[in-house]
Amino acid sequence: MAVYWRLKELLEAHGIQGAAALHRALNNDLGLQVSPQAFAKLLRKPPESLKISTAQMLCTLLQIPLQDFLVITPDPPIKNAETKQPYKKKKPAPSSLFIDPTGFL
Repeated sequence: MAVYWRLKELLEAHGIQGAAALHRALNNDLGLQVSPQAFAKLLRKPPESLKISTAQMLCTLLQIPLQDFLVITPDPPIKNAETKQPYKKKKPAPSSLFIDPTGFL
């Protein structure tokens, strides 16, 4: 999976440099109380997970859609790879509604 993460350069284009400046912008422009540490990691590298509320804050602050700073593309298919079943196969249902009593003797 390729992740295209441009948050830092978009923030800098809006005059916001660093986590402290982002904190001030969120506080002043949106009235949100968010710690600068929460966004410091986002400026360094793409997150492993991103809350929808955090993405919404950034989109609102910058007035841009999410795809302007985050794009995720699928990996190419792996050739000759074994595919694993996401579930176990169930035993086939009995052909009759009644159990054969000879199996219990």
